[in-house]
Amino acid sequence: MKLLTKQINSHWKLLAATGASLGLAGSVLLAQQPAPEGEPPPQPAQPQPEAQPQQPGQDIQQELQQLQTQLQQVTEQLIAIQEVALERDDVIDAREDFQDMISDKMLAEAPDLEEEIERQREIGRELDELDREEDAEQYQQLEAEYQQMQQQLAPVEQQIAQDEELLEQREEFNQMLMSAMNEIDEATDRLLDEYESLQQEFAMLQQQLMQQQQPQQQQPQQQPAPQ
Repeated sequence: MKLLTKQINSHWKLLAATGASLGLAGSVLLAQQPAPEGEPPPQPAQPQPEAQPQQPGQDIQQELQQLQTQLQQVTEQLIAIQEVALERDDVIDAREDFQDMISDKMLAEAPDLEEEIERQREIGRELDELDREEDAEQYQQLEAEYQQMQQQLAPVEQQIAQDEELLEQREEFNQMLMSAMNEIDEATDRLLDEYESLQQEFAMLQQQLMQQQQPQQQQPQQQPAPQ
């Protein structure tokens, strides 16, 4: 269970879902050509329609798209560092201990689901042994089964989510993972700070966009005049 990867990816899915595509309007310039002899003079040029006013929030949408690109770049860098860190023996051992504790806590809470909990743990181990690219087909099958088991066991996971011992173990693992990532690449802390800053800026702009669009949505539609 790659905790930081899951956290970053879940954030990115939310961010990517909010991206808006912008339609750009262009204008066509017509060149006046002299009329051939013997033909009637040209009609006066029709006035060109005025450029449409900028839609409310369009500038914010453009900023959101730029932030989305930056977030994706930072996320990819962090995940690359993390993947290397997760191959270290000390991190692997710490992760195994943490996952075992999760399974034990779930079994204590729901002993009737022992088979499902053990199967989820087994799939997690198998996924750790596979290469996502080289074993793509098998990896996808197991990943789909793992997600299905995770949905089934979600209520049990919610029941143990605030277990103090589990929270302490998770914190220890996260600290070890962060330490390993910083040893691999000293830019890790800077990238994490940048990710957090971009995320906050994205949320703030998204809120501004919603506030700008809300009055427009609340305007009553004009009723057609009676015949």
